[in-house]
Amino acid sequence: MVYERYADDFVCGFERKEDAERYLRLLRERLEKFGLKLSEAKSGIVRFSRTDRRGSRMFTFLGFEFYWAKTRKGFPTVKRRTSKKKFRASLQSVTEWLRSQRCQPLSWIRGKLSQKLLGYWNHYGVIGNWKSLARYWKEVRGLCWRWLNRRSQRRSYRTQGFEAMWAEWDLPKPRIVETPYRPAAT
Repeated sequence: MVYERYADDFVCGFERKEDAERYLRLLRERLEKFGLKLSEAKSGIVRFSRTDRRGSRMFTFLGFEFYWAKTRKGFPTVKRRTSKKKFRASLQSVTEWLRSQRCQPLSWIRGKLSQKLLGYWNHYGVIGNWKSLARYWKEVRGLCWRWLNRRSQRRSYRTQGFEAMWAEWDLPKPRIVETPYRPAAT
């Protein structure tokens, strides 16, 4: 069995389906003794096998979709990308924030947006997730264009003015913060 946990979320891996079913049944019974229940929407058994990648399904854990893919050299590996649900929720959160804070001074908006982007890069900046990060950056930029242009009855920015302001803001660019695992030399 393989067990990975973060706070109250965890994933267990088993070689055989029977072991996984038994574990899930015993876990439910154990939690019931303490008046707790598993979230059925988040719990279940998913086939995720290196030897049967076509029969394997993707699963979501901590805002990432885990799936099988090949490395550049053609070896099977587990990859991660931002889950579609979390991606949309993050963009919706930025939209609501920009809409409610668009009347604040631009320097204040820039500082808070910088913090929000750093937090996003720190959580989702894992190896193999570059496309999602770049797409998020592009979407946030578009949201800023949209909501900052609604600060008054007239358009606040033309394309050239917005480009200049965006460059001047010098917001943190998308980046991978995860370092590759390198076993210690013996």
